Amino acid sequence: VAGDPAALDGVLARWDRAKRIPVDYASHSAQVEEIRDELLDALASIAPQETSTPFFSTVTCEYLPGSALN
Repeated sequence: VAGDPAALDGVLARWDRAKRIPVDYASHSAQVEEIRDELLDALASIAPQETSTPFFSTVTCEYLPGSALN
């Protein structure tokens, strides 16, 4: 679960098995949009490469070469 910290406090108060992960942004949510440009700049020099381990895409349901990733 990701979202506003105050809303997450409510979730944590109700769910005894939930715990807060100590990060300052939720990377799999809309919150990452706040740092999108900074991330793109920081990662601009990274290029896809072939992998030594087969990569299975859960999006396309097939094995892909690492060079096909973006």
